[in-house]
Amino acid sequence: GTLRAASLGLATARVDSATMAAAALDRLAALVRPSDDAQTIVGADELQDRLRALVTALAPTTEVRVTAVGAPKIPEEVALAITEACGEALRNSILHAPAGRDVSRTLRMRSTPDAVEVTVEDDGDGFDTSRVPPHRLGIARSIVARMRALPGGDAAVRSMVGSGTTVSVSWRA
Repeated sequence: GTLRAASLGLATARVDSATMAAAALDRLAALVRPSDDAQTIVGADELQDRLRALVTALAPTTEVRVTAVGAPKIPEEVALAITEACGEALRNSILHAPAGRDVSRTLRMRSTPDAVEVTVEDDGDGFDTSRVPPHRLGIARSIVARMRALPGGDAAVRSMVGSGTTVSVSWRA
């Protein structure tokens, strides 16, 4: 399970098992290695580029909208958490899309001088968030807990049966 979670970045790519396993092991090794990037700052433009690359890799028909009214200095760990949480939201949207129906997706990034917020929305079938079994960790760990573990980080998942899903991740400097 841990290796699969670590390899989710490649889960939708058409690669062989050995490549996915190697990528998963590389990601796990990075988690236990002391980071030299702890003080690295990412600009809003770079975060936007990372999110666009994520959309291109996972769900190329997703509309991307960016509104920038200034931009905070974003620590690397925050940029990584935002990108990974949005990746999980996109993968969930793809995985749970209704068979035989096109689902529209939109990723919106908004930055201000002291905050960044990214939302991933779809018009899929939606679901009852109160009925997600506790053993399903995609939303609870990969999105919400990941963002809330950051000082200034937060996340919310809003969905209703028949109304699509909105995942919001945010960070305040």
